[in-house]
Amino acid sequence: MNIIIFPYDYFSITLYAYKCRFLSGDLSLTEHTDSKWTSVVEMQDMDFAEADKPFINII
Repeated sequence: MNIIIFPYDYFSITLYAYKCRFLSGDLSLTEHTDSKWTSVVEMQDMDFAEADKPFINII
């Protein structure tokens, strides 16, 4: 597990990342409208929230 505390101007956010494996079945999205399997290199050019960007280098 990795933890990042990211400071914005008026608040900070604590994000937790867990290493998981997708074994089978279908993804069920609860917070987003779309999902995509991609490489770490492709992720560098995607539009992420500033607080999410440090996780790209951790993957």
